[in-house]
Amino acid sequence: MPKKIILYSIIASIFTIILKLIAAYLTNSVAIFSDALESFINLAASIVAYIALKITEKPADNTHSYGYSKVEYFASGLEGALILIASISIFGSVVHRIVHPSPLLQPNIGIVLIVISTLLNFVVALILLKGAKRFDSIVLEADAKHLLTDVATSLGVCIGVVIAFYYPKLKLLDPIIALIVAINILKSGYDLLKTSFFGLMDRALPLEEQQDILNEVIHYNPKFKVHNLRTRKSGAKRFIEFHLLLPGKKTVQEAHDICCTLENNIKKKFPLSEITIHIEPIEDKRSWDAKI
Repeated sequence: MPKKIILYSIIASIFTIILKLIAAYLTNSVAIFSDALESFINLAASIVAYIALKITEKPADNTHSYGYSKVEYFASGLEGALILIASISIFGSVVHRIVHPSPLLQPNIGIVLIVISTLLNFVVALILLKGAKRFDSIVLEADAKHLLTDVATSLGVCIGVVIAFYYPKLKLLDPIIALIVAINILKSGYDLLKTSFFGLMDRALPLEEQQDILNEVIHYNPKFKVHNLRTRKSGAKRFIEFHLLLPGKKTVQEAHDICCTLENNIKKKFPLSEITIHIEPIEDKRSWDAKI
């Protein structure tokens, strides 16, 4: 279950925060400190994701007849907002270090701690990506991308801190790397907010998926016509509806059987989908009104 998978991220974030804060203290590096701040955001985001996934497990009811899957978009949006806050904090730390420079301390132990936390995040990110693909979860995918971003920035921080320590003339490299980390985090937050916005606005499924739906009808019977195809995605669930134009002489039972077959075929392609098909006589000109 997605909710259980996200627990790996929460545990990893806690250990990562501890290791990075110790490393930042030992090295006096603002870059490592900014990296630790990112891990705090990862922890907060993972907790929000866990709560969101718990809510999405609730079945549809009278007040939410389409279920609670859209809460995933609110969760990823909140994660994006938290990331933006983290980047602003890092910018403040960078400015302070540039105005009040201070030397780096012995980085050896600190770098080892960063490498350990980086390996931990990488392993957990792979687990989350596998779960995101299996359950088609935007929350798991978002959390995995956070950790992978953390992995990339941590590696950059390690290299920068080592260079800045052994080459004192490049002491500004430490805050510069922290600035790069902040910009990278800022972009990650923007991407999450954009994804959440499109999800909440009921954006249509990608054109490739829409074509897959039409292909199922064509494969069943090329003479059947489809129009008014409307699609949207809510969390991992897809909502699909369209008008199917059939010969008017078809009986209700025949039309029903056709719809059942098409629904089953489409669900083989998109297992978590709710499909609504409206039958219309192909000979009636009114059936072609409001064609999309």
